[in-house]
Amino acid sequence: MTPADYLTAILARFTDHPVVRRAAWLGFLSWVVALTLTGYIFGFTDGFFGRLFSATFVLWLLLLGTVFGIRPAINWLTRRLSDDGGGRAPRTKRAPRAAAKRGAASPTIPANKWR
Repeated sequence: MTPADYLTAILARFTDHPVVRRAAWLGFLSWVVALTLTGYIFGFTDGFFGRLFSATFVLWLLLLGTVFGIRPAINWLTRRLSDDGGGRAPRTKRAPRAAAKRGAASPTIPANKWR
């Protein structure tokens, strides 16, 4: 087994879990955003890689906190506060629409509701 095959097998086993895969995608996304913003705001001057690392790390922590903490908490809270408790907001029945005043509309051509 070549070293490349060995590394590929380790990475495939490591990224098999969906949480790790999502965290890796969030890391890549935060790296791209940090690279763009750091290059645009500060330019490629001295200390670029230090700023890039710290910006990537901060953005990654913010995204992880949002995706794995805030969003599930909001979903749990809305499920908990909904009336049916099944995870969906209760649906209300709509009243039947009144017939058009100008006559019945053609079944193939819908009536213009803005007249």
